[in-house]
Amino acid sequence: MSADNAGSALVRTSVSSTDGAGSIPDLAIDDLALDHATVSAQLERVRPAPTWTPSRPMPFAESRAPSAPTLSRVGYCGASDIAAILGMSPFHTPLDVWAAATGRVERKPSTPELEAGNDHEAAVIAGYARRVARAQLVERVEHPGPGTLLSPRDRRRGATPDAIAHHVRWGPIVAEAKYVGAGASRAWGDESLGADGVPEHVLCQVHWQTLTVREVYGWSAPIAHVAADLGTDRRVYEVEIDDAMIDAMLEAFVVWWRAHVEHDEPPSPCERDLATLALLYPAPRRPLSMYVPHEVEMLAAEYAVAREAVKLAEKNRDGIAALLCSALGESEGYRWRGGKAVWSPRVRASVDWQTIARELGASQETIDKHTETATSRVLDVRLKRERW
Repeated sequence: MSADNAGSALVRTSVSSTDGAGSIPDLAIDDLALDHATVSAQLERVRPAPTWTPSRPMPFAESRAPSAPTLSRVGYCGASDIAAILGMSPFHTPLDVWAAATGRVERKPSTPELEAGNDHEAAVIAGYARRVARAQLVERVEHPGPGTLLSPRDRRRGATPDAIAHHVRWGPIVAEAKYVGAGASRAWGDESLGADGVPEHVLCQVHWQTLTVREVYGWSAPIAHVAADLGTDRRVYEVEIDDAMIDAMLEAFVVWWRAHVEHDEPPSPCERDLATLALLYPAPRRPLSMYVPHEVEMLAAEYAVAREAVKLAEKNRDGIAALLCSALGESEGYRWRGGKAVWSPRVRASVDWQTIARELGASQETIDKHTETATSRVLDVRLKRERW
């Protein structure tokens, strides 16, 4: 399909086919994401016909309640996973992807940042739909997107687009929503920069999503949209799809997946993997041993050195802080062009709920009944020169 004819693809097209085995029931393209196991064989033979006709004259954000289907991460690589595999994700690591893809960990515990992004996704898309409508760039926007799609060419690859926008020139394109916190806004450039204004991990996501919808639906739009809300600063980035980047991502994916998932070999952990490691190994299965592997002995020595360096750095920091507080004295602080130094009073309060319960007449048995306990593994490294 040529780029100029890409607009003829339809998000909700029905297709049918007949072979020697008999008739295949009509399928809505949306349904292809619902049951990958049963339509996998059909998907290889059935291709959607390019018969797109705008259903409404004015752009709008269309919501398909309650939500689009999402598959488990086991066995396939999604759009956020490929960014992690390439070492570009600020949220996930290669070990996270391996643990989820092999079924060892269902998913990494959510963070406030990820939860905020999920909570605000609909609002970001709504603002995006209004803006592209006023600019007469998009015919309509469908949100949620089609759900989790698996590539018919390689079932190890998949994506879950946030929304599908029907561009007036290019037809259906991927629309990715991002709610950007204050700390992350520095990674975003001006929207006029297009792809150059979007963080690398987001570029990976929209390229992977675009590859997937091309393979599933036969679309060939050369662009994608990234809708980003940086507080009240609402931006729309038009990203030109780089086919060379897609090829490089595919090559890296095949090598990584074969080496780690198919061979069941975990990638090396990094400093952000402590939480994932705690989920992978929640409790020891072997008792304490006196026969230490050389690798463990060497890593323990490096850990002790790093710990002493941290202690020294903290001591120096606290010493400088004391000098700075002495210099501020009775002044609240100072602000200048290059920064500020403020020594403000801060009230911190904590509630002793157990004491309150006792004063209200609760028994210790009742207190214990409503007390939650959690067990976690604590790393304890002591070398010979230290006291055991």
